[in-house]
Amino acid sequence: MADNILPCRSLPPFKLKDKVGRGGVRYNLKKTFGFVPEDIIIQKVAGHHDMFILSAVMTQEELDKENQKAKEANEKLDKILS
Repeated sequence: MADNILPCRSLPPFKLKDKVGRGGVRYNLKKTFGFVPEDIIIQKVAGHHDMFILSAVMTQEELDKENQKAKEANEKLDKILS
């Protein structure tokens, strides 16, 4: 994996406009992403006014869990196909 690419889970773009009742957005990171990230990334959506994307950088523990699930799924598929 390249050094400048971070494995992330991202939410769909959301609007954060300076308007009464919409001055901020609250997310429970554990419920939203399924884990508590060490780092989050907030990106402005290019070409869209007041649109942002929230991404959680995956921890090594989460990456290991996903790799284990993928390995188990491949083994299961191999058993079905053989």
